[in-house]
This record gives sequence, C-alpha cells and structure tokens, in this order.
Amino acid sequence: MTAAQVVAEVMKDKAFFLKSGGGATLSGGEPLASPTLALDVARLLLAAGLRVAVETCLAVVPETLIPFLRLPLLWLVDLKQVEQERFASGTGGKLGPVLSNLRSLAASGAELELRIPLIPGFNDDDVSMDAILGFAASLPNPAGSARHMDFLPYHELALGKYALLDREYSWTRGAEVSKREVSRWAAKATALGFMTTTGG
Repeated sequence: MTAAQVVAEVMKDKAFFLKSGGGATLSGGEPLASPTLALDVARLLLAAGLRVAVETCLAVVPETLIPFLRLPLLWLVDLKQVEQERFASGTGGKLGPVLSNLRSLAASGAELELRIPLIPGFNDDDVSMDAILGFAASLPNPAGSARHMDFLPYHELALGKYALLDREYSWTRGAEVSKREVSRWAAKATALGFMTTTGG
C-alpha cells in the first residue's frame, strides 16, 4: 500500500479518533525499518489532524530518526535491557545504537513514554531492573516534566504465531513475573519521578 492508501483506511475512523482524543500508532514489527513509508504516513496523518504515535525499539541507524524529530509525535519506546551481553543473547541485536538513539530522542524534547517488557530470565531481576531504571532516570529531559513508564509483564500470546510459523518457542513455557515484583519495580520508578502504569 502507498502512504495515501494507508491514511485513507485510517481516516475511515476519524470521527472516532476526534471524539475519543485518540489517534494512530505506527507499530509493527518495527515501523522505522520502513522509514520513508512511516514518515510519509505520519506527515499525512498529522496534516489530517490526528495525533500520531510511533512504537519502536529504536534499533535503527541514527540518521533514520532525524526527519521524525521534526514532527510532533508521541514515542512509545521499548527499553528491554541495558547490559550488552544480555541484550545480544536475548535479541540478537546491538545495544549501543538503541541506547544512543534513545538519548538523542530524549534530548530532542520529544514526547516520550518508556515501555519495559518484563521477561523471565532476561531482565526480571534486581540487577537488570535497577540498571534499566537508572538509565531511564539519566535520560535528558529538557521540558522537565514527569515521563511515563509502562511495565509490560511477560505473556505467551506469541505461542500461536510460533506454531503457525513452525518455529521453536525458546522461552520456558508457563514462566511469569509475579505481580508483587512488578509492583515493587513500579514503585522504584515512581520514586525516580516517573508516572507508572502496568500492562499497556
């Protein structure tokens, strides 16, 4: 589809968005993996009077972000881990560009909400969570306003997708993060000045 076709489909619900105060979220996958299309869609939606959010892990080259920073977007950014070896083992990616992009985005004054997926055996321990919260608290905040942090406890909704793709599901079945631990980490984030929610 072209950007115009995507926007035409979204705009069928414009009355609902305007009444609810909602808007459109560019998501995926990773929307910034198709930066030209994502940028064109975002511009057209903004011109039509909708709020636009981008849900991303920021695993892109820094140049990708530059044109997006000129737009009034809400950024919903996954922050999974801040330790390189654990990040690489869990995602297969490189952590450096992700953290660098997040610092640049924060420094730009963009509207930013951090989303912390809580994944058993990957980041559901105090060492990981304290490091994640410390990094988040250190991000530039030119506006000085409280930022939002959403804790996303692990779930197994992807099991069906793995089965359809005939792929092995490598995470331990039935694993979960306790509500008590989620509440404890949310309290730490609140103490650092974040507005916190749980579960998206």
